[in-house]
Amino acid sequence: MAVVSHLTHALNDIKDIVNYLADERQSIDAALSFFDELDQKSQQYSRQPAMGSPRNELLIGLRCFVVKKSYVVYYREIANGIEILRVLHGSVDVERVFS
Repeated sequence: MAVVSHLTHALNDIKDIVNYLADERQSIDAALSFFDELDQKSQQYSRQPAMGSPRNELLIGLRCFVVKKSYVVYYREIANGIEILRVLHGSVDVERVFS
């Protein structure tokens, strides 16, 4: 199964989160732990895309799952996997992001 990142936004989101955890919180371990959980869950959801919570009110076909209690991965199912659209902190106004 494939996990595809919507390159511009999703990769920038992930980079920003990892940099924040490593630099601002001064914890390489937290950054690595976030990245490992993101990878593990992304692989899991790519095998069973319907496991994620539906978020059709934001975008038809959009689903999400949580990583490290604070970050939400927004994705949609594609042939043979998922496409990650955004990875956002839970406090972000997602209605504005997806409008």
